[in-house]
Amino acid sequence: MLPHLTLVLGGAASGKSVFAEGLVLCCRGAPVYLATAEAQDDEMREKLQRHRARRGAVWRTIEAPRDLAPALAGVTAREAVLVDCATMWLSNHLLAGRDLAQAEAALLAALDACAAPVVWSRTSWASRLCRKTRWRGSSATRKAGSISGWRPGRGWW
Repeated sequence: MLPHLTLVLGGAASGKSVFAEGLVLCCRGAPVYLATAEAQDDEMREKLQRHRARRGAVWRTIEAPRDLAPALAGVTAREAVLVDCATMWLSNHLLAGRDLAQAEAALLAALDACAAPVVWSRTSWASRLCRKTRWRGSSATRKAGSISGWRPGRGWW
């Protein structure tokens, strides 16, 4: 049985999705995949197709590149959820110029209220990259660090 929230960290193409899928499949609940990636080019389209083929029909897939809160609200206690991946979700918000504070508040409330266990995958280099860029200290960098899981003085969530 999984805790309410499980965080899976790993580099890009490190196998974190496969590992996180295994965690969800070990639960007694029906697996739900909240997909945050968008197919912007051929390489990403191929990667997403490989992921779908690997998961097969047993998974219920919900495309939620930016709107994770409503997607989580639609999950039942008889399911187990994989959000793949937090870094893509954050990137989608940053690129769209969305209100990150509002998105973060809605997401945290939805995670708290979600009846099912949630496995959350995240590329581990993302917050380090934000801190090392020329935008260090900018509002966008602070928001990226906050949304990606880093809380100053509190560590990772």
